[in-house]
Amino acid sequence: MKTIKLYDPETDNTYILEVNEEEAERANDDLVFATQLLKQRLRDQTQSIAETTCSSNSTCHDREEKMQESSDNSEEKDGFRWPHEAVLLLLEVFKERETKLTSGKMSVKKFWDMVASVLREKDYNVTGSQCKSKMTGLKNTYKSVKDHNAKSGNNKRTWRYFDIMDEQFNKKPWVAPIRTLDSNNPTIPTSNDNNSDTKKVVCESKVPSKRKNNVNIEKLLEDNMIERKRMHTEAMSRQDDLLGILRQLVAKNINTDMD
Repeated sequence: MKTIKLYDPETDNTYILEVNEEEAERANDDLVFATQLLKQRLRDQTQSIAETTCSSNSTCHDREEKMQESSDNSEEKDGFRWPHEAVLLLLEVFKERETKLTSGKMSVKKFWDMVASVLREKDYNVTGSQCKSKMTGLKNTYKSVKDHNAKSGNNKRTWRYFDIMDEQFNKKPWVAPIRTLDSNNPTIPTSNDNNSDTKKVVCESKVPSKRKNNVNIEKLLEDNMIERKRMHTEAMSRQDDLLGILRQLVAKNINTDMD
């Protein structure tokens, strides 16, 4: 078994997967296969979304309320205050062009720069980094509200962007209900515990944080490109060697005929 790291642009998280040698080699060479492999694992297994333990329900409630207020109304650290119309436009643009990001056809940075350029056309002076940060905050708030409403006994919580985001994200793997795990064993086993080739998805960090940057998809693409170039160079070298041998044989035959 081998261990590989895969980045999920949808959740902005990095996961460590245990795979066999064939899967590891293919994932290293084929970005599309690597993306499909990660999504399949997340679908087949219970996703671990580890969060900081709250000391009481009221503490959790206060934390979630503050996060929601911060996402909706507060001025961002970089100085841009998001009006309601700008948030709606951000969600619309992300929905329309999300496949460019999830397919791996565009790097994370280029994707958010593209989103920001659309907003700037509507006179919202934002950067790609600001758009990415805002979307992360919206996702966190959406997940918080959805988890709260899913717990029996809780009063239903409303949020102005919930319906829009629920339509777009409710089937995403990261929206799955939270499962409590043993803090000493964060590994998530597959349903087939008796399988000697049991594969696990391990969350790299208990508390997802933008400060703990995930493996950049640009780096993954660059590594794949370097590997492909190396393989191409080796193939060309072998062809050159073969041509050299053929030339020697032809020259030898010509000399023999002349004799």
